[in-house]
Amino acid sequence: MIVAEYLGVEVSNTYDYDLIYHGAKIDVKTKECTSPPKDFYECSVAAYNTKQKCNAYVFTRICQDTCWILGWMPKQSYFEKATFLKKGQIDPSNNFVVRADCYNLPINRLKSIDHLISILTKA
Repeated sequence: MIVAEYLGVEVSNTYDYDLIYHGAKIDVKTKECTSPPKDFYECSVAAYNTKQKCNAYVFTRICQDTCWILGWMPKQSYFEKATFLKKGQIDPSNNFVVRADCYNLPINRLKSIDHLISILTKA
C-alpha cells in the first residue's frame, strides 16, 4: 500500500503482481526488520515465486511504523544479477541460514524508485 501511495496508483493485489504503474505490472517484496536497512542487506525473491507474471520488483523494509522503499529491478535483470541459494545453505553475505530456495540481491545493486518513475512516465 505504501508503494502504491508513493506512485499514486491503486493496489491490484493479484498472485502475479501487486500494482500497475504506467502499464508495468509490479510485485512488491517486503521484509520485516528490526533496524534501518544497510545498503549491503539482501533483497530476496523466493524460488517458488519466479513464475509470477510481473515486469518488475520493488523492494521494501518495514520496521514497526517505518517503511523504506529500497529500490526496484526489472524481473529479468533481477534474476540475471541475483545469487541463487538453496534451503539450508548459509548466505555468505550475512551468515543467515536460508529457510527456502531463493534469489538474493544486495540493496546497493537496485535501481532507485525515482528511476522507475522517470522511465515509466516517459514511456
